[in-house]
Amino acid sequence: MMWEGIWYACKIDGRMDGDLFVKILDEDLVASLDYYGKNAGDIIFQQDNGPKHSCKKAKDWFKNNGIKLLQWPAQSPDLNPIEHHWDHLNRRPGEYEVPPKGMLELWEHVEKEWSEIDAGFARI
Repeated sequence: MMWEGIWYACKIDGRMDGDLFVKILDEDLVASLDYYGKNAGDIIFQQDNGPKHSCKKAKDWFKNNGIKLLQWPAQSPDLNPIEHHWDHLNRRPGEYEVPPKGMLELWEHVEKEWSEIDAGFARI
């Protein structure tokens, strides 16, 4: 998320690891920066320093792409503003009259809810 709003949501199939994290950065972070008219040097990236986020491939990706990282305590979700979004997304699909019939329909609900998060909520 950025001051202007949230970035693209991406569906993760399988286990998240350093390779997949770097792929998401390459595709979705770069696309989000383009969408908001930002350059890599315009942002400071915050993450929770979990192993997949702090592996050598990820560190190299950030360095090679000129993106500064916010110094952050390892795995401290209580301080991370994105946790408000995860809480919201965990609750909203359960509020539908008819629950999703499978993973595809659940993802559709999550995408819909994600796309309706406005910039003000992103700043909470």
